[in-house]
Amino acid sequence: MVRQPRGVRLRGIRGERFRVKSFPEAFFFWRFAGKAAAGLVCYNKEDNPSGKRSSRMEKKVSLLIADRDLNERTGIGWLVASYSIPFHQVKLAGSISEVFHLIEAEHPDVVCIELDMIPKESWERFTLLTRRYGPTVIVMTTEATFERAMQGIGLYAADLWLKPQSPDNIRRVLTQCCRVASRGEQRVVRQSSAGGFL
Repeated sequence: MVRQPRGVRLRGIRGERFRVKSFPEAFFFWRFAGKAAAGLVCYNKEDNPSGKRSSRMEKKVSLLIADRDLNERTGIGWLVASYSIPFHQVKLAGSISEVFHLIEAEHPDVVCIELDMIPKESWERFTLLTRRYGPTVIVMTTEATFERAMQGIGLYAADLWLKPQSPDNIRRVLTQCCRVASRGEQRVVRQSSAGGFL
């Protein structure tokens, strides 16, 4: 069995090969040495636990689940864990003050929030925080009304969930949001087949 070398192998613009020991060195090389790291390959098990060659560095993604109902929050958290959706950290919030605190302190990448828990006087602050920190927002509601749909559009929501929502749809949407956030890609707003916005 051939043992793969630790570190990162780089291929320069002219085809020359280089080896660096860590991703910070690789990034420095790419950023300041003429972006020569087009052939970035990962061999370090600590940076790439799956052992697969990776052409890009993925960041750790966090999720905030905000709902007034403890069972709803716990249920979505359980789905994330049982389906092995690769969120690095999952935070739960039961009130709008907790949501504000966690967004400002933790900067979650994906926020799954119940629209009914946001009072009218807090709506502007929540909108401002989502625009400042730029998380992917998924909105949930029990009311299938035009007003709730417009609130979701105003937040550029990735999806609008009408309760109760099927576990398969929750898994599909959260997996897609996690994948997009881990690659550092910007959200693309488009109409989804479920009536939400992706």
